[in-house]
Amino acid sequence: KMNRLYIFFPHCYIKATSNELLIYDTMTFKSVYLKDIVLPNYNIDKLNRYGYVEENCDTKLLLQKIDVNHFGYYIQYDELMPYIPERKLRITTSLHKEKKALGYNLTSYTNMMLTSLTLLLNNTISTYLNTFAYKQLEYPDTNCAEIDMEKISVQLSSFCLEKIILSGELPYAKLEKFLEFTSDRNIQVIYRIHYLAYSFHYIQEILHKFDSLIIELLVDSHTPFHILNFNEERLLYKYIITSISDLDKISKIGKDVILCPVFLDTKTITLQSQMIMTKDEILQSCHTLKECYVKDYINPSCFGHLTINFNGEVCCLNEKIESLQDMDLPYIINKWIGSQSCLWYLARNKRCCCKKCAIQVLCPSVSIYELLNIYKCPCTV
Repeated sequence: KMNRLYIFFPHCYIKATSNELLIYDTMTFKSVYLKDIVLPNYNIDKLNRYGYVEENCDTKLLLQKIDVNHFGYYIQYDELMPYIPERKLRITTSLHKEKKALGYNLTSYTNMMLTSLTLLLNNTISTYLNTFAYKQLEYPDTNCAEIDMEKISVQLSSFCLEKIILSGELPYAKLEKFLEFTSDRNIQVIYRIHYLAYSFHYIQEILHKFDSLIIELLVDSHTPFHILNFNEERLLYKYIITSISDLDKISKIGKDVILCPVFLDTKTITLQSQMIMTKDEILQSCHTLKECYVKDYINPSCFGHLTINFNGEVCCLNEKIESLQDMDLPYIINKWIGSQSCLWYLARNKRCCCKKCAIQVLCPSVSIYELLNIYKCPCTV
């Protein structure tokens, strides 16, 4: 008697857990999501690593459900099992390989992994926002610290950054000098400032002066209409929402805005229900095969990005890594990347609440909201 295998097409992403199965077609974005199924461990391993299932009395019913959607094909074999390559990302070099060969990682290699940076500057304004809210906005807490931009520029000289976000207030002379530094290195700069920090005339002035600068203006329901409706190139509005009523004003704004839900504490739950996604909404999202495999390994929302606070603390998703007062940035990154606490590698499959969920890679990446315990995960309060 001939044996039969059901092999999934190479463009199908498969995730099998102890009681769930996802088959996701990355070309048509159709999927089959089965819950409360029992799969033996050897079938889970074959599905996840090789993308096939052996047909037998235990799997026949399961395969009938899957085959209707044309996610693969059957092949027959006699005694010798056909060769089926493992499905995974082929990484040509890695930290692990380098460390195994040399006994350590070179800073020249780990430096290349930092692609973007947020610098938290001054914040002298008084608003209803608190420390907890500023963490979500990646904006500095109230401070009058003297930021040494020259020292930061020296720290950044050994990196090939693509983007820097300046967040907070910075004197004009320091801003001009820093923008000259980034322009020489072809680094995109986004300047994130609260609308109360400067006059709108000043914001227009720096936009016209620096033709590659993008300004991200933090606004809210208290912002005057003439500011919200100003049509200026390279000016983005980031609209702070702390309650459902804040949404009423958005329809009157004359241009697109980036909505930014902000919680003042973990007990205020008015926005959580609006942010939570249903499993059907998650399944309707569109991902390439590469995106699915990448999300099995890393957290794409923060990978390659760090934040430097006004006091010199280096952080990722609000988790403190080290201080520039104790160690230079290249050594901080080099030491952190090889550790278990590196949040760049915090994929959903490492979160206890998501491990058994088969649609984990279709879900948004782990965010600041989860790490601040605002909600458990994107589909659960």
